[in-house]
This record gives sequence, C-alpha cells and structure tokens, in this order.
Amino acid sequence: MTWKKGIKIVLILFWFGVIFMFSAQNAKESLGVSNKVLIKVVEMYKHRDLAENEKENITKKFTFYIRKFAHFFLYFVLAFFVFILLKEFVSIDYKLVFFTILICMLYATTDEIHQLFIAGRTGRFFDVLVDTAGATLSTMLTYSVMKLIESIKEQVFKKK
Repeated sequence: MTWKKGIKIVLILFWFGVIFMFSAQNAKESLGVSNKVLIKVVEMYKHRDLAENEKENITKKFTFYIRKFAHFFLYFVLAFFVFILLKEFVSIDYKLVFFTILICMLYATTDEIHQLFIAGRTGRFFDVLVDTAGATLSTMLTYSVMKLIESIKEQVFKKK
C-alpha cells in the first residue's frame, strides 16, 4: 500500500471517529453542542452578544435545522474522503459514485443504530436520508470536478 492510500484510509477512519463521537453524546450533551454552535453563529452574524430571551427564541426556532445541517455536513465530508480513496481502486465512473454513496449510507445506518443505545437519543430513518443526501451531493460534485479535470487533461495532451 502506498503512503497516499494510507493517509486516505486514516482520514476516513478519523472522520468515522468524529461522527461516532458526536453520536456517543447523550441527548443533553448533543443538544448543548448544537445550541452553542447556533448561538455562536448568530452572535457572529449580529456582531453582538444575545440576551437570554433571544437565545431561547433562536434555539427553539433553529435547533432542528442546525442539527440536520450537521448531519448533512458530516456525511458530505465523509463522502469526499471515501471517494478519493475508492478512486485509487476503480476508475472514475458510476460504480465509484454508487459505492461511495453506499458506504456512506451504510455507515449512516449503523450510526443511527448506535444512537439507539445512547441515553435520550433515537435512531431516525430521516437522519439516514439527510446523511445520504449530504454524501450524494458531495459525491456528485466530486465526480463532476474529477471528470472535468480528466477532460481538460485529455484536451491538453491531445493538442500536443
């Protein structure tokens, strides 16, 4: 195995760990992290500290969305890492796209099952769908960029 493949495997394992770590938080811890991130983002946007009643209103209104965005983002990144590793073994075609999305979807499923064993957490099929959507968008974007790069290389070398 080359060192490049090794690094790609380590990135995937690291990201699996990041996802696992977030999933291993109990409901209170997980909600606390989501709300802290949400409040910090809003305070940065507004360029001021929020009053307690503003924090409560914002968390009631937007916590669901920030949590789903976190799911989407985590699997967006995972799919990129999986894609760049798998392209070492398969050509850039639809099999690569399929297997990248499949691996991410399977990990999302096991992640939701894992959450069934964490205090106050649940496993939700909807979250698997959000995770898979993030993985799919990442895979399609990465695939498109890689195909564009291939096409440009072909054109450059064809003219010489």
